[in-house]
Amino acid sequence: MASCLYAQSDTKVLCYKKENQTSLLPFVPKRLTSTSFSNTSSVLNCARRSYSVFPTSAGFLYSQESKHCSPLLWLEGPSSPGAQPVQPEEGDLYLSCDVCGDGFEIIELAHTGGELICLRYFNTDFVTQAEATSNCAAVGAYLAPVKTVAKLNIIRHMAISSVWVGFEFVTSQSYHIWSDNEMLTSQQKNDVFYPGEPSNYDGSENCGMFRYDYQALNDIGCWMKFTYICEKDLPF
Repeated sequence: MASCLYAQSDTKVLCYKKENQTSLLPFVPKRLTSTSFSNTSSVLNCARRSYSVFPTSAGFLYSQESKHCSPLLWLEGPSSPGAQPVQPEEGDLYLSCDVCGDGFEIIELAHTGGELICLRYFNTDFVTQAEATSNCAAVGAYLAPVKTVAKLNIIRHMAISSVWVGFEFVTSQSYHIWSDNEMLTSQQKNDVFYPGEPSNYDGSENCGMFRYDYQALNDIGCWMKFTYICEKDLPF
């Protein structure tokens, strides 16, 4: 999970990830060509200067060697006009923790080449699966699908109890589906579900949850009440 810095001038929180002179896949930074700073003594000073001049900046590039600070307008896909990967002399890429908006946290999935996701844990709201789905949709999100071990490890780290995730059994078609409309694969079943699950026991377990005592996914009745984790698409 990303670390955070505080820019003391406006308490702007900054997530950062050392890039080893590469772009954060699958996005590349779009620089503010009209604004950059030389002789910037530290990362925190770069943060302060970036957000003082451009409060809506998505982050910045900072080089410890050259002390050069480059505020970022946004991130773009690598095929966008003018998109350029981070060059060695530009240093490391730093992103704002609030780049996702609506209280969502930007998180890097381990072992996926720098893939980023936006998650928000509603840890005091005990609701049914249908209510959790509706609540996520109200903030432009969906229940988080947990299809990989990397994602499961993030849920393990976030959750303090059992939570709804984005998975259900489509009774009319007799198959399991994630909230992004992808079907469950045998590999995913082995990777993220507790052994023997999903079982759809007695034909009544049609919704998916992260079961805290199992530290793995499980299917259960949709009328049960748990907290939940929403996911939303990156806003760029």
